[in-house]
Amino acid sequence: MARDAAGSVGGFEGRGHKTSVTLLDALHAFFQEHERCGGPDSGLDGDRVWMACTCGAVIKRPLGSAT
Repeated sequence: MARDAAGSVGGFEGRGHKTSVTLLDALHAFFQEHERCGGPDSGLDGDRVWMACTCGAVIKRPLGSAT
């Protein structure tokens, strides 16, 4: 899976076609990767949802979009 500089999940390619990851999938993957770091924090910032970890990793995505 492709990851951005903050370590969050983006999209991935498989068998010659591009597949998008939903917002919920991306947030769930981030939470699973960082739940043992000390507990992610999350919230809304205008029309974007974010999740941050005590290790410094952050994911921020527009509401209602696939990435």
